[in-house]
Amino acid sequence: MPLALQKPRRLVPGDRIAVVSPSWGGPGTLPQRYAAGKRQLGETFGLQVVDMPHTLASAEDLAAHPEWRAADLHQAFADPSIAGIFASIGGDDSIRLLPHLDLDIIRRNPKVFLGFSDTTTIHLACLAAGLASFYGPSIMAGFAENGGMHAYTVDSLRKTSSRPIHPASSPSTLQAGPASAPIGLIPSPKPSPASSIRPPRPKSSKAPA
Repeated sequence: MPLALQKPRRLVPGDRIAVVSPSWGGPGTLPQRYAAGKRQLGETFGLQVVDMPHTLASAEDLAAHPEWRAADLHQAFADPSIAGIFASIGGDDSIRLLPHLDLDIIRRNPKVFLGFSDTTTIHLACLAAGLASFYGPSIMAGFAENGGMHAYTVDSLRKTSSRPIHPASSPSTLQAGPASAPIGLIPSPKPSPASSIRPPRPKSSKAPA
């Protein structure tokens, strides 16, 4: 039987993105690196980045309270003003969230979820809830690169594709099989007017008279 997953709508400029720390308290440990990732995500893609109540909690507190981390995920999924959820960083402890997760909250509120490494545990929870999620950079590892994000990362995020979504404001169902028209995970910049794109003038190979 083909795998059927809900596919959230693509992100558009101005969308609000919640950041969660399901694995490790990286933002509280290295706040400058976290701030750089938030800034570059916002500047590059035009998204509004917001913290959940425990995103910046200390690593010690988050390690002691997996239920706090689960509560942040629940709040982000349930909040209709949030269009996407990005992991702040990986780690090694997200598996302790599983007993605290309510898959019905994820199932009823399909939206973009992005992260990698230890965040795979949360991707599997999304899979169990019937939601397609996205394996990709975290705020502190990918978005916070020194000197700006790598061009291939920006390009890959914009080109992430699946079946077209209609209407644009609603989720769709993702069926197993080849992709059709691309729908970017993250918005692309507005194209320049055709009048502003001019081919370079050919250079003459003749020597001056």
